[in-house]
Amino acid sequence: MSSPARPEQRTVSWRTEYFVFCCYCHVSLTQSQVAGLFGIKSPSIVSDIVYAWANILNDALKTMFPTPTRSQLLRAYPLRFIRAFGDARAFLLLDATELRAQDADQNLAHGVLHSDYKGTTTLKSLAGCGPIGETFDESVPEHGVIGGGGGDTAATEATGILECVPFGMAVEVDKGFLIDNICALLGIGIHRPPKKMKGQTQQSAEDTALTQKIGNTRIVIEQVNGGAKATGGFFKGVIPILQLGLAPLLIRICFFMQNFSPAFIHGVTIKDNVDVEAGVSYADAREGRPSRAEIRWYGGTDDGLLDVRGKPELWATKQEHQRFNDLRKANADATTDIEIGEMVLKEDWPTRLRQK
Repeated sequence: MSSPARPEQRTVSWRTEYFVFCCYCHVSLTQSQVAGLFGIKSPSIVSDIVYAWANILNDALKTMFPTPTRSQLLRAYPLRFIRAFGDARAFLLLDATELRAQDADQNLAHGVLHSDYKGTTTLKSLAGCGPIGETFDESVPEHGVIGGGGGDTAATEATGILECVPFGMAVEVDKGFLIDNICALLGIGIHRPPKKMKGQTQQSAEDTALTQKIGNTRIVIEQVNGGAKATGGFFKGVIPILQLGLAPLLIRICFFMQNFSPAFIHGVTIKDNVDVEAGVSYADAREGRPSRAEIRWYGGTDDGLLDVRGKPELWATKQEHQRFNDLRKANADATTDIEIGEMVLKEDWPTRLRQK
């Protein structure tokens, strides 16, 4: 007796698969709804498609946006940061954002996921960006999503995210990141608002000024966090308990996608480039601004950015500053200060000093 003929499997093109991925992650449809919408036999097939495309996009985007070199950072550095801190050492703006997740029935899982800060079950995503809002592979760790019960300091140490910050540069964090020891071991500085001492009713004038400076520059990472969560409708609701493994991939993709937006430069808006008399519309001005990726990796620039490679007093270590002066004397008429600075940066003194 012959076996019954197997029903013909539905074939889905890669274009349709990508549309399935977008509908599930951005429109925030359930897997069953997506399966019915596209005529797919089972929600499990939708799950396979979503996971496959999440991995594809993650691998592609992290290759497109590697960790920038100091030369790439200093070639277009925000003037607002220099005015706030007096230097151009801020390399990474670090923050943690919490995402609402479905409650777990098991006590152990509930304890890991429960956030005392939010008073509910959450996932905590540790992520960072550069001074203009650019994100890169090491600023959004692949294992940077933990349960809401985890602390910021423990997450920072476990992910090793600070290792992407070059020796002598600095990281900017919020009050909850008690990472002084980690930064000291790596030879990097830290910009963090001071906490009130026990029994202190009011901060000093110096502490208040520092808190305001850091708060004004931390707008960048807060805007990136908000943009990443708004990009994925998946994060607007409650993340299903069975999809917690998908969340780290999607949050990385959403953060990477922020690189296609115009640079976030404090004090510079799209409307600044609108010239009605010259016939420039709001839409034209928006299209005319370079993206964060273009500025950081492909030589673009924008208002409010400076090339500070020729000003070692803003970024160089003691050894680099001495090396800059030596090269300046040896090439008094041959090269500019920016070219001298580029020569010093290519020698990669931070790696040598960190190895020592």
